[in-house]
Amino acid sequence: QMKGITGANKVIMLDGSPAQRSRLNQALVKSGAFQALDPAKWPNSYASRSAPTDTARAEDKTLMVYSENRDNNRSFKYMSPDAAHSDVLPLFKNAMNGRDMFVVPALMGPEGSSLSRALVQVTDSPYVAANMAIMSRMGDPALRHINENNGVFTRGLHASADLDYSKLYVLHFPEGDPIADIWSVNSAYGGNALQGKKCLALRLAMTQARAEGWLAEHMLILKIKDPSGKTHYLTAAFPSACGKTNLAMLNPPTHFAQQGWEITTLGDDIAWLKPHSDGTLHAINPENGMFGVAPGTNDQTNGNMMDTLRRGNVIFTNVATTPDGDVWWEGLTPRPPKQFHDWRNREWEQIGSNTWAIDRQVKVEWNEGRGSWKVTSGEEFLPDALQGAKELPNAAHPNSRFTVAASQCPSLAQEWENPDGVPISLTLFGGRRPEFGLIPLVSAAQSWEQAVYMATVMGSAMTAAAFGAVGDIRRDAFAQLPFMGYPLPDYLRHWLSMPQSVRHLPQVATVNWFQRDDEGRFIWHGYGDNFRALEWLIRLGEGSAPYLDSPVGRLPGINGLDMTGYNMPEKHLAALTTFNPEAGWPAEADSRARHLAKYPDMPEAVTNEQKKLAGAINSF
Repeated sequence: QMKGITGANKVIMLDGSPAQRSRLNQALVKSGAFQALDPAKWPNSYASRSAPTDTARAEDKTLMVYSENRDNNRSFKYMSPDAAHSDVLPLFKNAMNGRDMFVVPALMGPEGSSLSRALVQVTDSPYVAANMAIMSRMGDPALRHINENNGVFTRGLHASADLDYSKLYVLHFPEGDPIADIWSVNSAYGGNALQGKKCLALRLAMTQARAEGWLAEHMLILKIKDPSGKTHYLTAAFPSACGKTNLAMLNPPTHFAQQGWEITTLGDDIAWLKPHSDGTLHAINPENGMFGVAPGTNDQTNGNMMDTLRRGNVIFTNVATTPDGDVWWEGLTPRPPKQFHDWRNREWEQIGSNTWAIDRQVKVEWNEGRGSWKVTSGEEFLPDALQGAKELPNAAHPNSRFTVAASQCPSLAQEWENPDGVPISLTLFGGRRPEFGLIPLVSAAQSWEQAVYMATVMGSAMTAAAFGAVGDIRRDAFAQLPFMGYPLPDYLRHWLSMPQSVRHLPQVATVNWFQRDDEGRFIWHGYGDNFRALEWLIRLGEGSAPYLDSPVGRLPGINGLDMTGYNMPEKHLAALTTFNPEAGWPAEADSRARHLAKYPDMPEAVTNEQKKLAGAINSF
C-alpha cells in the first residue's frame, strides 16, 4: 500500500544488523549525504548537513487529527481527518519516485517491558533510517515484540519528498487511520521525521497512557547513590535545549564525590512511568540512543557525553567540519579551528587573530569570552532568516545535534534496560528564567496539587530547538507544550488522579539554573554544581534539611544548600534561595493567571493554587 501511494523504487527491510547499518552509512557517504570523519578522532562516525529550513521541530506544522475538535487549538494544533486526506495525503503521492523505501521496525522501550511499544515506519530517507537504527531497538527486537503482542504496532509513514517547508506536515492520529497512525512529510529533522521519538513516545503514547493509567513524559531519568548506599531515582522535565542531557550525565562536585555520592544515568529525554505494585511510579526510558544538542557541550560542561561521543558510531548533524575530518561547534573549545566548513557548508578561514572570513565575502570576529561571533563587514551577503532578519553566522547551527547509542555512555546505570523500570522518588520541572531574584534555584512543592500547579505554569525562555522568537518567555506546562496529544486540562486531571493509584508519590520540585545579573551574566555556575540542589532535595525528603516555607514552595534559604567549595556573593545566594515578592512576582502571578484563563475547563485544584499564590503576594 505504501509503495503504491509513494511510487517508491523498491522496498528495503531493515534488520538493524551491524553489516546492514554499515552498508547504509557507506551509501550515504557515496551519495554525499554523509561525510566520513577521521577514525582516529571519531571512529565510525559521520557528519551530515540538513536543508537550511529543516533544522528544528516545526511546531506550527505539527497537528493532532481527531474526529472532533474539543480543544479549539489551545493545547495543540488540530486537523480533521477529512482535511488530512484532502490536503496532506496528496503530498505523499509519488513522493518517493526514484528513491527506495526503507521499512524500519523499531521497538521503543526495553524488550519484555509491559510499557514498550513497537513502531513500523516507512521512509525514503536513509539518513532517517540510520538515525532510527541508533535511537530505537531496530529489527528483531521489534518483530519479536509485535509477534508477542498479537501483531499490534504503530504505523508510521514518512517522506522527505522535496523538503519544502511550506508543505511540511507532521500528523498524529490517536483514533487511528486507514493509511497510518503518524504521517510526516517534507522534513528529515529528528523531531519531525524520527517518528519513534516525539511522535510516538510522547504525543501518541500520552493518549494511550491516559486510557491505561500511566504517564508518557518529556523527562530524563537519573540514579543517585548516597554515601550510605541508598539509591534515589529521579526524573526531570525541561524544555528542549535547557540542559536535560547535561543533568542526566551529571558529575557531582569534588566535595560530594569524596563523600561517596555516585550518579549514573538511565535516560536523557523521555520517560514512561507506570504505577507499580510496590506503590511507587516506575519509569523506563523508551529510547535506545541520545539525540543531544551539540553547542555548549564540552569536557567541562558534560565530560560523560564527550566520552560517549569519542567512542564513535556517532551521526553529527549541522556541526562544522574541518579539512582533517574533525568536527567543531560553539563551546567545544575556546578557540575555533583555523579552517572549517560551517553547517551551511560555507568555507571559513582565519585571517586575523580573532577574525575569520566566510566564503571570502563576510568578515566575522570571535569573542572568546562570550563564545560567539560578530559580523564586522559583508552582512549583505548573509542569508535571510525565516523571520526576515539576517541570519547570524554560526559555525554550527544552534540546534545542531549528535545521535549516539546510550549503551556507549560511561555513566550508564546497569538498570537502564530493566523491563520493570525503576522506582521514582523525586521529580523535577524547570526552564530558563533569567530574571534576577524571581524564580528560585530550587523550590519543593508542599502538596500534590501545588506540584501539578507549579509544573502547569512553568515558564521558559524559548531556545533554538523550535522555530520561534528565541528568548521570549512562554508557558510550557510539564515541558510538554510542543508534544501535547490531548487537551491540557484533561492531562492535568490525569496527573491529579495519580494519588488514587500511587501510594508513595514522588517529591516534586521546580529548578531554575538560569538567573542572570544586571549585566546579563549567569549568577549560578550550573552543570556539576546543580547537584547541590539535588542533594538538598534528597535531605529534604528525608526530613534532615533546613527550609523556608514560602508562597512558591519550600526553599533552602541562604543556609540550606551545601556550598562547600563554591564562594558566592550573599546577594546572589539570597536571589537564588529565598522568596522576594518585589522581584517581579505581581507581574509573574498576573501572567500565570492570564495563561490559565485560556483554558475554561482548567481543573479547580490548579486554579485554587493560583488564587493562593495571588493572595499571598497581595498580602505582602
